[in-house]
Amino acid sequence: MTSEIQKILKNFFTSNIDYSDNVSYRRVIMINSILSLFIFICILFGYLNISLFKQFEIAMFDLFTAIFSAATLIKLRKDKNVTQAALTTTILLTLFMFFFILKNQDHHLGIIWSVFI
Repeated sequence: MTSEIQKILKNFFTSNIDYSDNVSYRRVIMINSILSLFIFICILFGYLNISLFKQFEIAMFDLFTAIFSAATLIKLRKDKNVTQAALTTTILLTLFMFFFILKNQDHHLGIIWSVFI
């Protein structure tokens, strides 16, 4: 049972890409982890912005970013092009945080989240 769970987690975080060097292997794991976490957080915050805060514009951008991140993750698993996925993820995170800073105007400690990212 434990080995099956380890195999599933390894396949999820490595996108079934085998590398002989550790640097590329870590890079794939990092990109998969960041994209997976970003998808989860954007969906969660999109829901919270719609239901609790009634900030529909930020919620729409959260959900758009989650969809675009999921598409990037799927493309990484399909094409196995780590460089393109890393570039897309970096641009996506940068644009998201730029839009968040402009729209949030430092309400609810938004600038701290931006600096943290």
